[in-house]
Amino acid sequence: MRKLITCKCDHCQTEFQKPESEYKRNLKLGRENFCTRSCSGKAHAKFVKDLPKYNIAVHAGNQSDEYTPFRYYLKNVNNKVYVLTQAYN
Repeated sequence: MRKLITCKCDHCQTEFQKPESEYKRNLKLGRENFCTRSCSGKAHAKFVKDLPKYNIAVHAGNQSDEYTPFRYYLKNVNNKVYVLTQAYN
């Protein structure tokens, strides 16, 4: 059986029991301790709201090269060549 300790939730300040090893690991890694998953979600929702919005469109098209328009046809030609070589062998 794991040794339990009583600690306070970092969001709602209620006391709850948690395994001592989990509590120590959270302290070592600089994490907060929460009584429930809903408390954890509420605390992190406040944090995420303060973050700037990330625009993924900045990276759109970074995988294009000079052969991009022809990739579909090159793939199909390679498949047909494989099928034809298998049929004639």
